[in-house]
Amino acid sequence: MDKFKINDRPKMKTNKKIMELGEKLKDRLPLERVMFAVEYVNYCESPLALETLRDYIEEYDVVITHDEYNSFIEIAEELNIQLDTKDLIVR
Repeated sequence: MDKFKINDRPKMKTNKKIMELGEKLKDRLPLERVMFAVEYVNYCESPLALETLRDYIEEYDVVITHDEYNSFIEIAEELNIQLDTKDLIVR
């Protein structure tokens, strides 16, 4: 059981980062969209949560900060996924 907890810690930190990113986007995306995307974390679908947030940002033409962009890249690396960010508007 201890082994499970130790191996699960990085995933928990990554999930927290996804939730924090969603929190930052609440003022620029519809709240129900953010909540829908972030909810995937509760079902062990962290990559899907991140991809869904990215999709909504593109769909709503939301401008994100450089810090938010870097968070997307960092989280994608932690999840070991390739995230298409070429259409994100960063300022």
